[in-house]
Amino acid sequence: EKFESSIPTSSTSKNTKNGVFSTTYSSSLGVNHVTFSHSSSGYNGSNALKCKVGNGRYTIETYMGFQNASASDVLKFRTFIPTGSTITSIKNIYVNGKVIKSNISVKQGSWVEINAGAIGATSGYITFEYYSSKAASNQYYYMDDVRIEKTGSTSGSTSGSTSGSNTGSNTGSNSGSTSGGTTSSSKYINMGYLPYYRTSVYKNLDYDALTHMCLAFFNPNASSVAIEHKFDSDQLIKDIVKKAHDNGVVVLGSYGGASGKAAYKQILPSSSKRTTLVENMIAHAKKFGYDGIDIDIEASTSDKEIWNNYDAFISLLRQRCDEEGLILSTAVAEWYGDAISSSTLKKFDIVGVMAYDDGGANHSTYDMAVDMVEYFVGRGVSKSKIVMGVPFYGYKTNTEREGEMTYKEILAKDSSAYNKDLSNGMAYNGIPTIQKKCDFVMKNGYGGIMIWELGQDATTKEYSLLNAIKLKLYGSSGAR
Repeated sequence: EKFESSIPTSSTSKNTKNGVFSTTYSSSLGVNHVTFSHSSSGYNGSNALKCKVGNGRYTIETYMGFQNASASDVLKFRTFIPTGSTITSIKNIYVNGKVIKSNISVKQGSWVEINAGAIGATSGYITFEYYSSKAASNQYYYMDDVRIEKTGSTSGSTSGSTSGSNTGSNTGSNSGSTSGGTTSSSKYINMGYLPYYRTSVYKNLDYDALTHMCLAFFNPNASSVAIEHKFDSDQLIKDIVKKAHDNGVVVLGSYGGASGKAAYKQILPSSSKRTTLVENMIAHAKKFGYDGIDIDIEASTSDKEIWNNYDAFISLLRQRCDEEGLILSTAVAEWYGDAISSSTLKKFDIVGVMAYDDGGANHSTYDMAVDMVEYFVGRGVSKSKIVMGVPFYGYKTNTEREGEMTYKEILAKDSSAYNKDLSNGMAYNGIPTIQKKCDFVMKNGYGGIMIWELGQDATTKEYSLLNAIKLKLYGSSGAR
């Protein structure tokens, strides 16, 4: 495998213009690593590839070419984002214009190893698209040790790189910890919702168990189309976003909710109001520093005012999110899934399947969850985009969603409730079932897990469902 690069391994720091570095392709300079040399304890500004964020840019791209590879070969590299940077994640990694990995949370302040997976091509170019949470000048990210490895290869050292920067085997199935003291980006998404009425937990959350957080809910005023919320204050929202970003978690503002459809029935049929709504959502995301927008409009298939105009709404929102470097996700359920076209479902970066609130003895069985995610695969959604929703709450058994209790409340009445799915007449998911669902996701190529909601969890780590997910998906080292 050879990289085509105009920068030899002895290169000094290379600044970009307006956030873009583009190599000059030359096969005579092909090497199997593009290495600029860095210290395992921090970046070396005179050696690592130093990429500047241009003022006013939200996505920052670095290009490198390669040749003579196999489609199954794996792309790996190391990156460093200084603490306090406006850069919060890697939005996309492309090979020949096709995304091979998306929405990668990157911890600031240390070198991070990224495993982007199979390149899917034998030659061409790689695009690394970083995401800045807001426009800013004099911001940088650093790259080093970019390489394409044969599947299963652990080689990584090159001449000129400092001791410890390119060595170390992975520990755990996805944690990626290395002996150089860095952590890799998680392979799996773990997206947790935090509603306005249970925000107090944000200060003590185990953020290393999360990759994404959705703040819920925000909705438009039916008349003015202005975005409204029920959080205690704007400052609280900003504090939560900062806490999450400081811990490497991607934050999305979520719109809709189980009782939030009324305004959309009035707004979506009007083309001008749809446009205003989308622009207000984008402005809202910028105001609070969100990394993306989550759409959770839950409506009956008979609500034609919504569904007849949903495709047009999402198409415009997708376009604007792309322009602003924002993630676009959705939470959906099978009971109204047929109302959404397959082409629209494919427009989302993440599709969270609400595999709960069913009828029967337990509202969220393992079999029901499997059936529901498979339904969306059948609708044409890539497995890698689908995250399986799991509940941190329960209902009275054999009821139509009656007598709701949080997992924390169920556990308070029965200290052994963590190890089962039925306790004192309440049906829910205990640790074994939650982890069984994680196993299914991991073994079958799905994107990860979605949680409703974080404030319902146990406060004791031993009994925490969030911790159980963390251990299963990432091992003890966590998501980063």
